[in-house]
Amino acid sequence: MIGAALATAALLLAPPTATIDVLWTTIAARGAAVDVAFGVSCPAGFTGTVTVSVAQARDDGLQAHGTAVTDLACVGSALLYTQRVTATVTGAPFERGKATLAMQVVACDETECFSTPLNGTTRITKLP
Repeated sequence: MIGAALATAALLLAPPTATIDVLWTTIAARGAAVDVAFGVSCPAGFTGTVTVSVAQARDDGLQAHGTAVTDLACVGSALLYTQRVTATVTGAPFERGKATLAMQVVACDETECFSTPLNGTTRITKLP
């Protein structure tokens, strides 16, 4: 009985966090941007932002990269987003293939905040 009470207390005291699921990344605007489709699930009542960064070492050795930020209002269940990440002017356009994807969810309510990162690779594709 004490073990169950401790487990319940631990769950109640666990810090808030988000779950991020990347659905797909596709070329947009002839490589000038990449559309990143993703889902975010976080505790109801939290608001904040999702930062999405894409970097790609192209086959020709040039670098493509960009970052975009979108607002987030948590509802306690998954919300779907599509964020357009525009290639920086000083970089090359994106192309189909492997890229590095970094995301950061930062949100707060009236009493606390949390930050959830996601770092990995993705495959940029072209819609048919």
